[in-house]
Amino acid sequence: MVYPGANYSRHSHSIGACHNASRMLLAIQRNSGTRVSDKKLQLYRLVGLLHDIGHYPFSHATEHLVKAYYASGIISSSGQNIPLPGSSVIGPQENVPLSYEHEELGELIIRRDVELGNVLRSNGIDPNEVADLFAGKQPSGLRGIISSDLDCDRLDYLRRTAHFSGAPYGSVDIDFIIDQSTLDKDGRFCLKPKALRAADHLLISRYYDYMQVPYNKTVAALEWSLVSGLRALLNAGYVKCSGIDMLDRVVSGSWFQFDDQSVFEDFKKLLRSIADSNSEDDLILKDHLIDIIRRSPPKTVASWEEIVPKANKREDTKTQKLVNFGVREVVERLGINPSRLHVWSSPLQLSKVGPDEDVSDDRSAEAIYVLDPKTKRGRVLNYHRETLLHVLSSHRYVGLRLYYLPEQGEEPSKKIEAIRRIMAEQVEPSS
Repeated sequence: MVYPGANYSRHSHSIGACHNASRMLLAIQRNSGTRVSDKKLQLYRLVGLLHDIGHYPFSHATEHLVKAYYASGIISSSGQNIPLPGSSVIGPQENVPLSYEHEELGELIIRRDVELGNVLRSNGIDPNEVADLFAGKQPSGLRGIISSDLDCDRLDYLRRTAHFSGAPYGSVDIDFIIDQSTLDKDGRFCLKPKALRAADHLLISRYYDYMQVPYNKTVAALEWSLVSGLRALLNAGYVKCSGIDMLDRVVSGSWFQFDDQSVFEDFKKLLRSIADSNSEDDLILKDHLIDIIRRSPPKTVASWEEIVPKANKREDTKTQKLVNFGVREVVERLGINPSRLHVWSSPLQLSKVGPDEDVSDDRSAEAIYVLDPKTKRGRVLNYHRETLLHVLSSHRYVGLRLYYLPEQGEEPSKKIEAIRRIMAEQVEPSS
């Protein structure tokens, strides 16, 4: 809705991730002299192809809402068969979370979807082997190809987003980075030293990609309306996403019918059902739903942004408190319904690993390693003092924005100016 050219699909991205996984393994074989079997190559290609299969409609926005909506915990069958919403049952040894994260759901689909399982087995592939590699249950130095700051997924979406959105920040030398893939003497995935600058450039570019695309002010505004609509669908029972419901979708083979288009149709049904309601809650919900359907986002009132040391949480916590206090003042002095105001916040670490941070074995796949010619071992990219990431990885981005949802037909400029004046009394906006 914000970048009209960015109309590529998860299908094309998944094929790109599959292709990257293949190229990375072939480069490793060429550069390290370690033979990669045809079976291993095919398994990694399949995991690249299926890496996003567990995503909900509208991706992370829905996933985060579902997790909060159903809270955390485990539903245990306690030795009994529990009927699912459809015709299937949970076996006596099966534990089901109250909600699934997309990685867990992806593993479940690979293991339990009948059609997918039949396709894999007919080609001599055990679905459980794919699922084990997908979920990181097979310890391997090659894990970074599937899940790291420089995996087959990220190497595809950065360039794809840059190409289709027109934002140039993902235009880095991906081909060179892939061609420099190798293994160190411990069998860990890493890059040859010549790729140091290109990898540093890629991670800096990813930060600007976040600022320009996912954190774009209009994207974030529409996501507020999207999440408000999704929450209403859950409350009204149009959509059910508990662990039991998602397991039933997978076992029954109907999970693929739950997609962006089906949710949009539910938005329209919900809008029709409250069309004649004049309750304040329904009027606000109607405004959110119309904003999504007509692409008329809530208005940005002010923003506060800075890059701060990771260890310094005091200043941005202080700013958050001042913003929240200002919102209460706005509600009291202008009589605005608090549900029409939204404080967006999104801290972002420029790297998962700090410049001097020890990387434990369970986190080793998160880091990018560059081969040290002397020791023949991979050294974490952030440890190289000549890289920008060495400096920036000790910092994080902190962003706060205040959004206002106008009533349909309202001219919001005067109210927005009044809100800005009150907020400026509490904290000076950066823009």
